[in-house]
Amino acid sequence: MSSANRLNDNTISQLEEIFKHRKDKTLIWSKEKPYLPNGKKNQWEEKQTPNLTKHISGELLQGVFPQLPDDTIKLCFLDFDTLTEQQKDPKKFVQDVWNIDYQLRPCRSPSGNYHVFKLFHNPVEINEAAAIAEELIKKFKAKGYKLDNASTIPKKDGVGRAFNLPFNKQQQFLSPRGEPVTHEQFIQQYRFQKHPLIIAAAGLHENDEASRHMSIFIVAAYLEKHGLFDHFNSIVDNLGSPLDDPKFLKRITEKEQHKKYDVGAKSVNEYIEKICEFTPEEKVEVNETLNDEPLELEEFTGQEILRARDWVIYGWILKKALTLVIGQAGVGKTIFNVQLAVSLAYGNKILGREVLDRGNVLILASEETRNELRIRIKAALQHLEVKDDKKHKIYIRGLEEQIKLVNFTQTDAKKTTDYKRLVLAIKKYKIKYIILDPLISFQTGAYDENNNAKMEQYVKDYLIPLAVENDGAVIAGHHTNKFSMISIQDRELLVDHQVALNSARGASSLVAAARFVLAMQPMTRKLFDEFFKAHITDGSTFTHYAGLIEAKSNYNVVEDDISWLKKQEVTLDVYDESNNAVVEKLGVFSTTDLNKISKAKNKLKAIANEEWAKSKISIIKGLMKDNECTLNKAVEILAPMEDDFSDEKVDEGTIKTRVRRKLENGLNGKVDHKNGVTAQGVSHDDGFNYWIKRDHTKAGAAKVFIQRGKDFSK
Repeated sequence: MSSANRLNDNTISQLEEIFKHRKDKTLIWSKEKPYLPNGKKNQWEEKQTPNLTKHISGELLQGVFPQLPDDTIKLCFLDFDTLTEQQKDPKKFVQDVWNIDYQLRPCRSPSGNYHVFKLFHNPVEINEAAAIAEELIKKFKAKGYKLDNASTIPKKDGVGRAFNLPFNKQQQFLSPRGEPVTHEQFIQQYRFQKHPLIIAAAGLHENDEASRHMSIFIVAAYLEKHGLFDHFNSIVDNLGSPLDDPKFLKRITEKEQHKKYDVGAKSVNEYIEKICEFTPEEKVEVNETLNDEPLELEEFTGQEILRARDWVIYGWILKKALTLVIGQAGVGKTIFNVQLAVSLAYGNKILGREVLDRGNVLILASEETRNELRIRIKAALQHLEVKDDKKHKIYIRGLEEQIKLVNFTQTDAKKTTDYKRLVLAIKKYKIKYIILDPLISFQTGAYDENNNAKMEQYVKDYLIPLAVENDGAVIAGHHTNKFSMISIQDRELLVDHQVALNSARGASSLVAAARFVLAMQPMTRKLFDEFFKAHITDGSTFTHYAGLIEAKSNYNVVEDDISWLKKQEVTLDVYDESNNAVVEKLGVFSTTDLNKISKAKNKLKAIANEEWAKSKISIIKGLMKDNECTLNKAVEILAPMEDDFSDEKVDEGTIKTRVRRKLENGLNGKVDHKNGVTAQGVSHDDGFNYWIKRDHTKAGAAKVFIQRGKDFSK
């Protein structure tokens, strides 16, 4: 198979499922000495899991054992080693294969002859599959073919034989026209193997463009009739050469002209003949029922090869996923997104984070001009002292050329022409990362951002597929309501991740669909004055700072703390309309040491709370029954002992909240013992440890307890 084929984990996993095999042994075929002096293959069995990625790349040629431990199998394998010159002709061979069974998949063998696979969507019993193989052998013999019966899989003797995996340079699957097909085209043929018209369309070239257009039109009508039209774009993508004709596609995807045609058996057979470029011996029957097969399900065996997650920036961006960057207007989302684009393209760190996979970036900005984007990118490059190694590029579109990707009606949504052109651009310019800023600007029509169904459709059906299109990611800016994501409680700065998530404007399905949410919080005067002003000597004020919060991650534990960023000023030499040199000032973000100040204060606070909690243990012990008491009971007893409890100006609820927080904070520590054991809570002189316990089977405050247990270090 052509090395130009894109190969990703999704393709590999699909191929592994099609050729399902044993995981405990592999047939290794020597690359250095492929054949022995007697002409036989130099192969041997190893106790290891087959690696399809290495096989396809040519790094390690392998064979697999398809007979599964439960004596089922997902294929039949036939080996044609002795052929006449006429039979060796690929056009002749694939025609004979089609006439025997169009569901068979012919493949070149290492010797230059052929293998033929009968593939099952679900595993079948060995004896049943062996009977199918015997029947196929009879049909091929009737056409004058000689087969290597010793290599046939399976046989009724139940002996588990191996076959050499296809997909390397010598072993290519063929279309009904005798041409090699790509991995994706082969997978399409397998998925739709009960639909001969779709099998034939895989790999269809543009030898006669008018004829190809009409064939595709008939395919669209066929898909519509059989409830399969959702797969139309995938089938177009798997033609032998790109169909770069937006006007023609618009007739189908937008004007829906194909719905006028009721495609029956006559039309299907006529176009199979045109596409295959020969006349089949028998007409195919067209199945009139819709989706009459059960869904394919995959069994988890525990023997599967586990693939590492495709991180782009750990904790922030994952391939084939959506990352949201949310914040109030003016907080700096665009500054952040531009710096992100620079890092993704040029490979420099982004605020201390490594970029693990660089690529071409596209910024679609509906609120900034092209010139504004250019000077922001230039400012980021200058500030970061990034050198362009010409490996990857940043592409832009500003507000002058705004596009709409999805058009909503009252009942439905459709891709716009701009969307389809964007998909073509992603392929042409090899775009890996798309930054949409802001998210909401790229739809039109009867859209309501507070409508969960429409928001979910917008994101899941249209935006996330763009990330899948070129094995990249989508990053989208989005506005928030003016909620504060941080608070000050008992002179401690706290991040509220739930508030950060809920602050995103519009329907909740947006943050549900995003795999990552990065929230930006402006610094307030109160926070600045109370926590940081005394430690800052460079003359900056609260307006120079913004906080970055990891509000959500589906794949790792988010950071507890806020990361404070500072807007640094960068000056650029630019030119006015008269081409006179002038200086422009721009802001860029850099990391700060404000986090250290916060953490140091919090650490001191935690130490103070722990000492305070220890001083109250003698009272807490008296409240315990069976070595525990509710936190509420302890608060009720301890609150009146606070110095300001008698002060009428101080609310009793405020005092109780403070006591509760001091107890939770002070009793949530860890104690390391000499024997290497780590115990919860704090160690007390009475030989017990005291800690906070939560019982989630109970409701409200009654689920929080103070518990004690024997301190084994004593």
